[in-house]
Amino acid sequence: MIQINKISLSIDLDDTLSCFNEHWISIYNQKSGDNISIDKITDWTLTQFVLPEWEDKIFSREIVYSKDFFLNVPIKEDAVDFMKWACEKYDVSIVSASYFETVPDKAKWIIKHFPFFDIRNFIPCYYKYKIGADIMIDDGVHNFNRFEGKKYLIDRPWNKKFKEYDNIRYNKLTDISKCMDNLLYFG
Repeated sequence: MIQINKISLSIDLDDTLSCFNEHWISIYNQKSGDNISIDKITDWTLTQFVLPEWEDKIFSREIVYSKDFFLNVPIKEDAVDFMKWACEKYDVSIVSASYFETVPDKAKWIIKHFPFFDIRNFIPCYYKYKIGADIMIDDGVHNFNRFEGKKYLIDRPWNKKFKEYDNIRYNKLTDISKCMDNLLYFG
């Protein structure tokens, strides 16, 4: 029997499948007394949007590396349906730029929300192009540098200024799945 290889799909975890930034903003606002909102985060460098005394604290044990931070990140509304669909049709990897101490909690989060996903295909990796997937879905345009496959950008406030990506920008994962269905059908 001839086995046909599936097209490989690399999908980002933080702010593509999960609501990472909404979560840290909520905790930050609660601890700092600030009142920033997700639509105000218009750049990848998050520290420029927080109070000066919090610049060194958001990526510390105070917030992002606090106990159970990643376990409590909310899931995107359409993420489960998208992942079920994608896992049936593609060779799916969840790829996340992760510091080593966050990997166990991110893996637990994935298992909790996507029990049908093979956790062995969770890849902590900063330079995502090195995975060599056929398709990448991400919210960070910097991850598309040196990536040669098909790209889909999840629209977020911090990537709106990159107008050159408007033709691959999507609001929801379900919008991407419709486009990918056409890719499978029409080649």
